[in-house]
Amino acid sequence: MAKNKKENAQNNYRTSHLSKEEKEFAEVLYKIGIDFNACTPSEAVEWHQEVAKKGWAPAQYNLGCCYNDGNGVKKDMEEAAKWYTKAAEQGHPEAQCRLGCCYEKGEGVKQDKTEAVKWYRKAAEQNEVNAQFNLGCCYADGEGVQQDKLKAAKWFYNAAKRGDKSAKDALFRLLNNVDDDDEGETVQV
Repeated sequence: MAKNKKENAQNNYRTSHLSKEEKEFAEVLYKIGIDFNACTPSEAVEWHQEVAKKGWAPAQYNLGCCYNDGNGVKKDMEEAAKWYTKAAEQGHPEAQCRLGCCYEKGEGVKQDKTEAVKWYRKAAEQNEVNAQFNLGCCYADGEGVQQDKLKAAKWFYNAAKRGDKSAKDALFRLLNNVDDDDEGETVQV
């Protein structure tokens, strides 16, 4: 019950600047936009755009995904990153993770691994499992952040306990591949 209250509060915050009618309209359009059985992908993109322009983070994230994947529109990573940014700035964890990927790979934005870590961390702290794994990789490899096996293990463990097989494998490799300079160090998670 508390989780639903928290989610409702977050959704109300994301649309708090909209009038009651605009909120209802946004919800209806959003529901139609995600029902790909009721419309074509290009029609869904139009509905997502209508709602995303109103500032609704879930629609902004989905619109970013459409541009990322070329679903209903021509693939355009700059446009995807733009919409991910809008949703990420409102605290949408999946958008934060995708934006982190954009920065890590230099897709749609200038490559900036430090910025990638920033967005992965924001999403990981909201229990976004892909971001937890990605942040673990950044710490394990020293990409965008100083290499830190303990922090890598922490984030791999968090993702692994949520069922991420890649994180379980990475944690196993990390814990069983201790460098000479790490001898005697115990990794606790």
